[in-house]
Amino acid sequence: MQLEYGLRSLKDLKLIKNFTNLFDLPAEVKIFKYSNCGQYLAYALSDSVIIANSAGSTLSQLNIKQCQDLQFSCKSTYLQTWTRSVRLDNQDFSENVEIWSLDGTKQFSTTVKQIENWTLNFTSDDKYAVKQQSNEILVYDTANWSKGFTNKLKVDGMITYSLSPGQNPHLATFIAEKKGAPASLRLYSLVGLSNSSKPVSQKTFFKADRVMMKWNDIGTTLLFQTQTDFDKTNKNYYGESNLYLLSTIGGGYDARITLDKPGPIHDFNWSPNSKEFIVIYGYMPAKATLFDQRGNPTFDFGTNPRNFTLFNPQARFILIAGFGNLAGQVDIWDRKSLKKVCQIDCSNTSHCEWSPDGRFILTATCSPRLRVDNGVKVWHLTGKLIDIKPIEELYQVHWRPQDVSNFPDFKSEIEPPPTPNQSVIQYQNPSDSKPKVTGAYKPPHARGTPSSSGTSTPKSKQIPGAPSPKPPPQRKQKDNASQASQASASAQNDQLTPVDKKVRNLTKKLKAIEELKDKQNKGEKLEKTQLAKLDSEEEITKEIAQLKM
Repeated sequence: MQLEYGLRSLKDLKLIKNFTNLFDLPAEVKIFKYSNCGQYLAYALSDSVIIANSAGSTLSQLNIKQCQDLQFSCKSTYLQTWTRSVRLDNQDFSENVEIWSLDGTKQFSTTVKQIENWTLNFTSDDKYAVKQQSNEILVYDTANWSKGFTNKLKVDGMITYSLSPGQNPHLATFIAEKKGAPASLRLYSLVGLSNSSKPVSQKTFFKADRVMMKWNDIGTTLLFQTQTDFDKTNKNYYGESNLYLLSTIGGGYDARITLDKPGPIHDFNWSPNSKEFIVIYGYMPAKATLFDQRGNPTFDFGTNPRNFTLFNPQARFILIAGFGNLAGQVDIWDRKSLKKVCQIDCSNTSHCEWSPDGRFILTATCSPRLRVDNGVKVWHLTGKLIDIKPIEELYQVHWRPQDVSNFPDFKSEIEPPPTPNQSVIQYQNPSDSKPKVTGAYKPPHARGTPSSSGTSTPKSKQIPGAPSPKPPPQRKQKDNASQASQASASAQNDQLTPVDKKVRNLTKKLKAIEELKDKQNKGEKLEKTQLAKLDSEEEITKEIAQLKM
């Protein structure tokens, strides 16, 4: 079975198969998505949306202009599209969410003004679609879209919801704290849903302004992280977080996950086997722990500057990494032996995925988070770099989904990596290996003039026939030297143009940001203003580049 991935840059959309180009569309593509089965690909141009097969051949074309986002349903029966809603003459907003069959037939449309959480959620068999409207959940039968919603559930105070995967779908609804009453999360069966439905399981708690919910793959257990906007103890600028577990089986088992290191929850993820999960938590260096499906800790991965974790699709290997403002180190662990396989240096990574066969890791540096050194790297799980593709202004990259059953099982011993591609050899041994001599920086007005070596001192001016000046007293010499140094610095500053002064000041800011990064990597806690400085690094770098043009 061959691996494929797609990437979208400023200039084109490429499909890569076995690390060589399979398809290249030289056009400005707004967004692209693979279907869950991997058989279809949809991408948005400025004046239309194209539904294609996995090789890029067009199956149908939708007349949709300026599509901003799109999403396939679970079984790839439908494609959803989102465009900006505009106010009509009657003061209503246009229906900007549309659902299409893959042959190009429109099935349904509605209005969702904000792009956040805009999609309808489909059950795993695509028989039902679910939509939140204020404090109501509407259920649509996809066999009869024209009928409108067939069932609904009203939950007073509901902020958000989540639909489980699996054969017996459930709804999770979150109700925030209000007037001293605790927040709650309730689970309802989707079968026979109505306003009179009772929750099959529920959990109440305090300190929750918002939640992040993640179901296991079979849809029986929900992990949810609660978060407050403010930490009343003033220990964390990002508020206080807790992690809970709630099940649809076993009498509605629930638990609060005990985390033995104070600090925020950075990431948590289920294993594809639905029986265990990993949590990364605590002040840096953070701690990573493996838990069973009832929330009991089973293995400690130790403490490191890490904030991201992901199982491979076969649940055999675990990736634990430190991305974002961290150094980009990636640890690969063998779940079978619970031993570390390798550590990889993936600095400036903004996107990371396991390949469908579970043997390779794709890391990418994408715009707009980082606008320099954009590109894709593919690593073997043993840490060997296999392929590298520098891409100017890379915006999006994803593996094409494939069924894990299409690939061979892992042997007890880890397989050796394949031979790296020529791109890696060129990257590691560039032909022009001699470093370029650049010389000292000169301001624009001084460019083109001879350079001084800096080792000679110009002779002072002397009137012909005048006696040689007497050496001043030692104290005066020091005072004069100090004054001369200040005068020289002042004169040098006066020679700088406003642009040069701006570059110099911005460079000082970058140096300060580097010092803050070092502190953060050592596990030191940064103030809110210092974190804001870290976020400004990209803009400062961009501004310096523009000023030097």
